Amino acid sequence: DGQPLHFSFVRDLRAHKRLEVHKKLIDHLPIGIFRTTPEPEGTIVTANQALARILELRDADELIGARPADFYANRSDRQAFSTRVRDQGEVIRMEVELITARKNRIHVALSAHQSLDEDGQIVFDGAMEDITESLIAGQRRRQALERFRNAIEHAPIPIMLHRADGTVETINRVWCELSGYSHKQLRTIGNWTRLAYGERAEEVNEQVARLSESRGPTDEGDFEITCADGTQRIWRFNSAPLEGVDSSNRLIMSTAMDVTLETQQHKHMRQAEAIIQSA
Repeated sequence: DGQPLHFSFVRDLRAHKRLEVHKKLIDHLPIGIFRTTPEPEGTIVTANQALARILELRDADELIGARPADFYANRSDRQAFSTRVRDQGEVIRMEVELITARKNRIHVALSAHQSLDEDGQIVFDGAMEDITESLIAGQRRRQALERFRNAIEHAPIPIMLHRADGTVETINRVWCELSGYSHKQLRTIGNWTRLAYGERAEEVNEQVARLSESRGPTDEGDFEITCADGTQRIWRFNSAPLEGVDSSNRLIMSTAMDVTLETQQHKHMRQAEAIIQSA
């Protein structure tokens, strides 16, 4: 009848607000969050800003519609990842090498599980963590440890690394050559003291045990040891902990010097002085 009508509707925005909050939270996470389709090549459906940073892109929107396989250094790794998620339902921290948008190679840990989207289609929801720095740090630690072990093995003096509980971790070539005992014979401090000190083994064991309580280098002095061939030698020992006192099973480094000849020379000199004085 020519009268104005006003149409009104009410929309519940709580779900929309929750989605916005969820998206903001995901965008601020330090790890990459993504959703992809399950094909071997795959397509990126959603991605957060952290994923864009990891792949050296300015905005997450640049990833939407891209193929994950394009970022893999070895495209077959993407296919293996997809197959594992499909077969097992999820993958936890699969390490792969990627190539970023700036052509830099990085290492990441991928985790994902298979789920259904709003349309009932299979998708992969996952997370990506950049582990490049931790891998490099781990490689450097391993290299440093290898250099340390090589230095010990090829040192010109006897060196032993042992724990507070008496376990021998490393014993170098010179220690075995000079004493005549093999690595298998010297797996514990108890084995060493029993072979080298005989009846004095218990006394020496107590002295070695006290090393775990020391806060710095300890000059242990000279000890007469028995070698595998039955000869008696004089070794001068110095030890130092390689870990802090808070360690329950501290690693200790013990070094030795064969001072048999030096001791004998001093003894002969004292005997000669005594003869001169007597004369």
